[in-house]
Amino acid sequence: MVRPYAVKGRKHKKMRMELRDEAVAEEVAGRGEEEVVAAKDQKKGYLHPEKASLEIGKVGKNFHLLNSDDHGSFLRKQNLNPADYRPDIVHNARLTILDSPLSKNGRLQALYVRTEKGVLMRLN
Repeated sequence: MVRPYAVKGRKHKKMRMELRDEAVAEEVAGRGEEEVVAAKDQKKGYLHPEKASLEIGKVGKNFHLLNSDDHGSFLRKQNLNPADYRPDIVHNARLTILDSPLSKNGRLQALYVRTEKGVLMRLN
């Protein structure tokens, strides 16, 4: 059976692409070792986001971390703006910071968060 005309040159192209990918992988592997050595020589830093909306309130008989989705009616009864209580924003910021190249290279020594009431917390 004869191969269709369109498939005829794909084998050679695929082999060239595989060879090129291997060369790029070797080049990237060599660069990674240099970056790790350079990262060890650099100073470590701290990140300090401020005005985080983390507040604990007594809802019913228990204490909860207040958020606008679950405790909106409670916050309105206390004459507070529910839009100011968004712990999910702090959580997303923390995930972004911990996923950043600064953290992955080991140069992030600590992450501190200051709440609106002035409480300073260290997050691990």
